[in-house]
Amino acid sequence: MPLNFTSSQSPNDTYYANNSIWQWDGIAWLKLPDPGPTGSQGAQGSTGAQGSTGAQGSAGSQGSAGAQGSIGAQGATGAQGSQGSAGAQGSIGAQGASGTNGAQGSQGSTGAQGASGTNGAQGSQGSTGAQGSTGAQGATGAQGSQGSTGAQGSTGAQGATGAQGASGGTGTTGAQGATGAQGATGAAGPSTQINATNTTTNATFYPVFVAAAGSNQTASVRTTATAFTFNASTGDLTATGNVIAYSDIAIKDKIEVIENALEKLDKIRGVTYIRKDLEDTEKRHAGVIAQEVERVLPEVVGQNQDGIKTVSYGNLIALLIEAIKEQQKQIEELKDIIEDKI
Repeated sequence: MPLNFTSSQSPNDTYYANNSIWQWDGIAWLKLPDPGPTGSQGAQGSTGAQGSTGAQGSAGSQGSAGAQGSIGAQGATGAQGSQGSAGAQGSIGAQGASGTNGAQGSQGSTGAQGASGTNGAQGSQGSTGAQGSTGAQGATGAQGSQGSTGAQGSTGAQGATGAQGASGGTGTTGAQGATGAQGATGAAGPSTQINATNTTTNATFYPVFVAAAGSNQTASVRTTATAFTFNASTGDLTATGNVIAYSDIAIKDKIEVIENALEKLDKIRGVTYIRKDLEDTEKRHAGVIAQEVERVLPEVVGQNQDGIKTVSYGNLIALLIEAIKEQQKQIEELKDIIEDKI
């Protein structure tokens, strides 16, 4: 095992380790010869009364250190006598071997539990649970009878009569000449009617426009794919510009802010679905259920002549704006509660 000598020593200091005696000669530790087994130590006599301290003699020169004898077994400790005067210090004996470490003391008892902290503030009420799913749609009603055919457009104006030939000189009455060819039919006049047929073709169609109301209007159409188109199969209406609606306060009256917007929004589901009324029954769409919206915000729900509900998706932004403001107010209140507890 490694030797841990003292860090400060003087010449002739001794150290006992690994059953051997070591001595410091001023330069290094030297191992002294093994003195052999140590005999038993005699019993220690009682300590005599301490005499008076004599005058200290002058220090003699130090002799060479003799070999150290073996260390006897230590006898029982006698009763301690009164302390005598300090004699001249002898040379330091060899250090005994280190005793074994004592057993570890038992663990101390657990300290008393600290007082309970104050109860936290009651949390805000949880949001209303999601609304149950919509019931299955009823069977489709029988198809109505076909409408009557529209009135036929008016006949175009008759072309002008051809010019009459010049009269010949009066001679004998000749045979009657052949009838001249009929003049060309004049161009048809303008019409306000368009012959239309029902179609569900998956193709691009272009809306027709007129410049003003009234009869004899010239129809116009823009056939550029980047303008304004309609797909009869999907029902998609595409415009490359913005779809703009009036929103000026000058045309509005009895204005009311939407209340409990967050609670109302929680009752509307955002869903994906397949349209059963279109040719493509595999394509998924995203949106809301009109009946769910109608229960909390009927102002954005309409109905067509067949009883099908419609939703003005752009107008739903009003509900979203007020819901975000209510949610932000809740966040600020929670922040204040947390800061008060810090």
